[in-house]
Amino acid sequence: MNVPRRLSHAVREEVSSFRPRRSVALTVAALVPELVGNRFRARLLRLGGITVGPGTTIGGRITVSGGDELRIGGGCWINAGCRFDTSASIEIGDGCALAQEVVVLTNTHEIGGPERRAAGLRSMSVRIGDGAWLGARAIILPGVHVGAGSIVAAGAIVTRDVEPDTVVAGSPARPLRRLDPSG
Repeated sequence: MNVPRRLSHAVREEVSSFRPRRSVALTVAALVPELVGNRFRARLLRLGGITVGPGTTIGGRITVSGGDELRIGGGCWINAGCRFDTSASIEIGDGCALAQEVVVLTNTHEIGGPERRAAGLRSMSVRIGDGAWLGARAIILPGVHVGAGSIVAAGAIVTRDVEPDTVVAGSPARPLRRLDPSG
């Protein structure tokens, strides 16, 4: 392969997940002060190609990287500093609350040999069920499904699926108790 062709291939790989509309929308939304213009920020994200349901508010700057979909249901609260890695899709159900600096990851590495432990990349979708509440700085790892009505405590690292109506906490997150699904 000649040099121009290799360069062209490298550039295509680098920009394949770049979404200009999304980038512009996130940049403009970041200029709006935190806790001001929450619905305006949600509208900007919609213009950027992110699915944001009715009545959802975005409380401050968020980061969305990767080229796949981010779908946020209706009536959600997404607080400042949340980070979404959309190497695979992320679906957030209706009525969810994500506190400050929640991180949702869809990309990880396979475990390699001793010469390079972080081997090939693997992407897996994440789903957060209706009505779930993720506490500040909770981390949701690739492939996880957080069940409807669940609570993920602040600082928890969720490595496995969370059953509906369950409180989890810790690193790795473990079930603490079941919640009454009827309220």
